[in-house]
Amino acid sequence: MIIVAGVQAPRFRPLRYLAAGAAGPAVAVAAFKLGLSPSNDLFTQQTAADIAGKLIDPGRWTTVIDRFVDLVPAWGEVPGGALAGLGLAVVLAASPDRRSARRAGFAMLLVGAMLTGYGLIYVITPAPLEWQIATSLDRLLTQLWPTTVWAAFQLSGGGPGLSADVSSGAT
Repeated sequence: MIIVAGVQAPRFRPLRYLAAGAAGPAVAVAAFKLGLSPSNDLFTQQTAADIAGKLIDPGRWTTVIDRFVDLVPAWGEVPGGALAGLGLAVVLAASPDRRSARRAGFAMLLVGAMLTGYGLIYVITPAPLEWQIATSLDRLLTQLWPTTVWAAFQLSGGGPGLSADVSSGAT
């Protein structure tokens, strides 16, 4: 009862709208996953005990973390890695204020959550771990790159007069 009353507060109205809008697609995805999707090797080739054993195996976690530490900063076909180039561009363009830092922090939290999810899937994969990382991490990092760039440039801020210019319609 207390939770329901708390969610009724006006500050949670956008969250309620988000949940209502996501309900239909979530039901459609669940129906597809439960009834129509083909089986995959991640869960059909191993039991829950196998997965649990992999989750508590420190060697698998160490391998995944070590490979992430080696490969993520070096990702990209540029000297020093694409993250170094992005970091340089951000340093040259950044003029962070509290709002832009909050936006960038939230976006980087999303990227971090995705990387954590990828790491978790790597830990429980039934395929050879080194092979799985070597053959798929570049593709996964490519999927995260646009969000990473967007997050980094959130630090550029809007400057002192941007919100007034936008709201007044000035160009």
